[in-house]
Amino acid sequence: MRSLFFLLIALLWFHNATAQQRSLVFDNCETPLSSLYKGDTMRIECDTAYIMSRSYYKLYFEKYTKQSEVQKAMIKLQKQGMEACSLEIDRKDKAYDAIKFKFDSLANKSIEVTQKADENLQKVSSSLDSIDFKIDKAQKSMESASNYITQEKKRMLKKNLGWGLTGFLVGIVTTVVIVLVAD
Repeated sequence: MRSLFFLLIALLWFHNATAQQRSLVFDNCETPLSSLYKGDTMRIECDTAYIMSRSYYKLYFEKYTKQSEVQKAMIKLQKQGMEACSLEIDRKDKAYDAIKFKFDSLANKSIEVTQKADENLQKVSSSLDSIDFKIDKAQKSMESASNYITQEKKRMLKKNLGWGLTGFLVGIVTTVVIVLVAD
């Protein structure tokens, strides 16, 4: 019975030794605390702390590593997309530069053509002004000629009427003289 009593005391002592409470301070918020035992006291000096069993920790860790791999793949895809976009932007920039060069060339040619057309229009305008002046001069000459012709016609009419009337009068006088002489 004595041995049973010693065995009980040894079991109680062993149980107290393993079930001894610990007091833990969790103040480093970046590193995980690996293990806690039943009866341990923990003081948390961080704004957030998670406590979970090993099986949940393993599950979350697996999900985290998978998510990390997916995230790395997404980053790789994003980099590839950015490189493709960068190449496309470079290609578009080159195309834009080529189009801009052509546009500038066309604009310069257009300016040259417009300037030449303006010069030609100025020449035509001065030619038209000269022609207008000559036409006005010709019209004045034609009016003067027309007036001269009209005056000459009137003078000729007067002259012809004068000769006709003189001839008529001479004819009458001659007839009267002949009739008087013949009688």
